[in-house]
Amino acid sequence: MPRYIFAIRAGDGDAPERAAELNDDAAALAYACEIVRELMQGLTPADRSSLVKVRDETRPIVFSIPSFAACAQIFKRLLNPSDSASRLAAA
Repeated sequence: MPRYIFAIRAGDGDAPERAAELNDDAAALAYACEIVRELMQGLTPADRSSLVKVRDETRPIVFSIPSFAACAQIFKRLLNPSDSASRLAAA
């Protein structure tokens, strides 16, 4: 299983990195979105530019997730939870 590393920039600095062994990039994306959602609970509106950068053992960057993108996912799920669940299952 690939090991993914999650570098977190929140507020004025960087938080400690997190690492997880996950099945694939889709699982890493879901995990990164969860990290952003957790971060957003403690951030002020001025800190909403937080970012999670994801890399693995072979690639210096797989993708990055800005906090705004995670907000959009939350609102989509609230508006239509069954549609979001089916899209996540297909990914």
